[in-house]
Amino acid sequence: MISPIELERKQYAQPIRGETDPEPSYVADDMNLKVNEKIANKVAKNQWKFVRLQVKSYPSSRTFIQDGDLYLLKGNYRRSIKSYLEAIKFNNDILAYERIATAYITHNRFQEADTYFKKLLTLVDKRIDILKKYIGFRLLFLGQLDIQETIAIINELIAKYPGDYEAYNYLGFISLVQDKLNEAQNYFEQSLKIKNDFIHALNNMGVLCMVKNDFEKAESFFRKVIESQPLNYPFAYQNLASEKAILEDYNSALNILEMATKKGVALENNWDHMVGWLMIKLQKYKDAKRWYLNKITLEPKNDLLYNNLGVCFQSMGELEEAKEYFSEAISIFKGDSHVKKDTRSLKAFYNLARLAVGRGDIKLVETMAKDVLRLNPDDAYGLYFSGVSYVMKGEYHMAEQWYKKAFDINRNIPEMYPDYAFILESINRDSKAAIILLNEGIKRGFKTPLILNNLAYAYIVLGKLKKAERIINSAIDSKNPILLATKGLLEMRKNHLNEGNKYYKMAINSKIFSKFNKNIARQILAYENAFYWFRKKDLKKAKYFICETKKYGETYFSKNVEELNKNILSVT
Repeated sequence: MISPIELERKQYAQPIRGETDPEPSYVADDMNLKVNEKIANKVAKNQWKFVRLQVKSYPSSRTFIQDGDLYLLKGNYRRSIKSYLEAIKFNNDILAYERIATAYITHNRFQEADTYFKKLLTLVDKRIDILKKYIGFRLLFLGQLDIQETIAIINELIAKYPGDYEAYNYLGFISLVQDKLNEAQNYFEQSLKIKNDFIHALNNMGVLCMVKNDFEKAESFFRKVIESQPLNYPFAYQNLASEKAILEDYNSALNILEMATKKGVALENNWDHMVGWLMIKLQKYKDAKRWYLNKITLEPKNDLLYNNLGVCFQSMGELEEAKEYFSEAISIFKGDSHVKKDTRSLKAFYNLARLAVGRGDIKLVETMAKDVLRLNPDDAYGLYFSGVSYVMKGEYHMAEQWYKKAFDINRNIPEMYPDYAFILESINRDSKAAIILLNEGIKRGFKTPLILNNLAYAYIVLGKLKKAERIINSAIDSKNPILLATKGLLEMRKNHLNEGNKYYKMAINSKIFSKFNKNIARQILAYENAFYWFRKKDLKKAKYFICETKKYGETYFSKNVEELNKNILSVT
């Protein structure tokens, strides 16, 4: 078994899915309080002098409201509230109550907003448009806080306006959030019975079907929405792309998002970020590289983008550039002390450690492991990379201890299975334990070439050659030197010496095989030739190849060489 410290581990490099990992979007109503800062400043600049003159020369509730609107556009929430309060003092203007509630919402002062909404509802005798805005506010900004009061308000709306399809969608929205799926379905169906093309209810029914894993039905709902609103409803595009991604149909997911972008549909930022991630999943690394390079110009302090750009370069074999971008991602993460740390950003640490492993940079592997454990002492990847650093130093007993600690916390680290199996098989010489571990990895979905390689190796050592052959043939890759070397070992154990030598030489001549592993492969090649001739009782040739093994220094395989040498000497 060749040491699993190999190549640049690009099969394990982890891109980050989006700015935040997007989930299906279900919608309560059209309430949207986001402000385009660039447009807002331009509007404010053009109107400012005029409005200030009006406030001074012709004061009225509406001029004060205009003044407050301009302050709100500029992001000065406190000053906008002051202007709206002046409008209320002037003649108790109803519009001012609505505006002041909005200002409090944008300032994240939700209790004050709630107070002014209630005052407004009293003034307008619970007018339906204001009542719906208030419900939307409670659902979007108060969430589960006093949800029973929100439900009571919605039922009051239904009692007053029994044919209101939006009200049933509100109740379905709440039920969906609470995982009351049958209730949610009933409410959405009631909404659609009143208005069969109501896009929010159609979209929400699609999400409900996704939750129930009825993806075909979910898609039909999302496509109805897209057909009805091809330009103004990003949620249906996003949800349809999410469905395809769940089904691992990444090409369709990417096509859906790109189609939306071409139509000018304004995707939410986290879904826009999905475009690059999907390109990586589809191994369109050049396209993804261009996409991320452009995105970084727009978001130069987004460490997640730098990590994914590093993955692109690493996957294309441009390792210096990959190291540069992983390092930049880590630097941004460390320097960003003003925001809550996103633990997904630790993937940049993991990816740089993987890169360092492949390049034999023990010091950098140790640094990354220590940095991760400093941030989170129970991080399984940090513990794992500590173990890898000990393997690189040949301190296998210490490596095993770190691997055990990592496994106790998280058994879903795919590369740890072949690495730990290497310790069990090649160091502890416990092939059966290695097989159990590797099969666990396969059951967890980590059927990687390296796991299959090490599983085949363990069966070869146990003499189960037919089983090993089935496994290695299912995984064989003419470009993977480790698989080629194990195929060579299998042929030699089948007494096909020339065929075995051919595969070993292909592995050794590979440009992507590390110097460390090439030496081990040469040592194993010489050992297997010696072992072959020892079985054939040609002791002269056996001795010659045993001597050849000693050219490649001390490795974990040297014990095997020493034992075979003793056997040869005992016979002679």
